[in-house]
Amino acid sequence: MGQSRSAWIALCSFIATVPFTSQAQPVDGSWTFSQDFSNDYRLTVVSSSEIFSGQLPADDPTLNLVVGRRYQVTVMNASTHPLQILAKGASSANDMVLLSQGTGTGRNGSFEADAGVAWSDGAGGVATFTLTQALFEAMQVGGRHPGYRCAVHLSTMRGDFDVTGGTNGPTATPTVTRTQTTTPTRTRTPSFTQTLAPTSTSTDTPESTFTPTPTQELTATPTETPDSSPTPSQTPTQALASPTPTNTPGSADLNGDNLVNAEDLLEFLRQWRNAPLKGPLNPAPN
Repeated sequence: MGQSRSAWIALCSFIATVPFTSQAQPVDGSWTFSQDFSNDYRLTVVSSSEIFSGQLPADDPTLNLVVGRRYQVTVMNASTHPLQILAKGASSANDMVLLSQGTGTGRNGSFEADAGVAWSDGAGGVATFTLTQALFEAMQVGGRHPGYRCAVHLSTMRGDFDVTGGTNGPTATPTVTRTQTTTPTRTRTPSFTQTLAPTSTSTDTPESTFTPTPTQELTATPTETPDSSPTPSQTPTQALASPTPTNTPGSADLNGDNLVNAEDLLEFLRQWRNAPLKGPLNPAPN
């Protein structure tokens, strides 16, 4: 019983020490390099024209890669011409090795242990890696740019990568996103406004005709006014015959039988006033 338990513990400890190998990640693109002796890498096979659209074979071509994609490279005679992924300088002396096939001095890249890159140097010269943003930025350190070379023939077998989809670097090609912006357009629409113009209406207004009214001209006709001043005359004096009223007020009957008629009185006074003076003003005593 004790031996069985010890064996079980030992088995569990052994399983814990065995590294876990994940399933191989799918790749987004691949290519194959052969060589022209020690002069060039020669591209013979490519999975997509996105990586290379030129005529094959092509010596040391520039390959188009995209940040975030995983690639597989097959190198013929990898033991003689192992591939290295670089931060490429102006000369091989300024190159920085990031990933490298094979082992030995100068063949340990600084990103081979990066989990995101997941570098794999397999049998038959097949290597796979993921181009992460961090790896892309490392390819541009110190003004360098992404590239590759042979680990043995450093100055002759070398080429470039043209990387898109990343940032922070002179070789980074910005991703252009077309955003449609709608700009309101002002369209002038003619507005017809009806204006009522005053209409001149002819109205027959009766003409006021001034008809002169004949004015009666008053002509002053001189009237001879008899002078009331007594004029001495040589005419013989004639006594004024004063009418003797029939009824006098003194003889008025209180009973009303002999009342003076007012009209007769007025007639008497009128005659008396208009009677010409024929004698002296004072009558002669009887």
